[in-house]
Amino acid sequence: MDQDFLNAFPRFNDSDILQKHIEQCQVQEVPEGTQILDIGSTIRVVPFVIDGAVKVLRSDDEGHELYLYHIQAGESCAMTLTSSLSRDQSQVRAVTLEKTRLLAVPVGVIHSWYERDPIFQTFVLSTFQQRFRELLTTLDNVTFQHIDKRLIQLLSDRTTALERNILHVTHQELADELNSSREVVSRLLKQMEKKGMVELGRNRIKILKLM
Repeated sequence: MDQDFLNAFPRFNDSDILQKHIEQCQVQEVPEGTQILDIGSTIRVVPFVIDGAVKVLRSDDEGHELYLYHIQAGESCAMTLTSSLSRDQSQVRAVTLEKTRLLAVPVGVIHSWYERDPIFQTFVLSTFQQRFRELLTTLDNVTFQHIDKRLIQLLSDRTTALERNILHVTHQELADELNSSREVVSRLLKQMEKKGMVELGRNRIKILKLM
């Protein structure tokens, strides 16, 4: 089994069942900004992030997007696990935030692991619980929070996922994920800069103090 994968997912070290099927999986290096899953697509592999970060989104037919959560090293996508186990199509879009290395696990292997391995079952359930809490937070933000609070939360989430305080992102990209306009996001970022919360550059935001 790939040692970097085991370092990212240490709980799998004790699983003989996982190691029996690992030869069917493939380590992939994916460039920044690559879409690895799309809504309505057939799921053939489930990504397990070894290093890097991925953002997970929902979108409608008109191209409006809604940010759901990030996946970072040692994590997988709960929505993709759910869809693969139920043999459903993908319900989300997933895009790499930076150069990302992941283990692509075929859906058939996912089923075998889930049916036979208690360690993997526990991992799936804990992933569901974590993402469910994050989705509730997203729902609360969309329903109850103003756009400025949602922007702060999005910047905070991205900083945590990338483990750095300098984000290479456009105002339009943030606006798309918040289902808002670039003008509104730009105005809020300018206000945050005046308060000493961020430092703005061209397609660059340095996080100083969000909270």
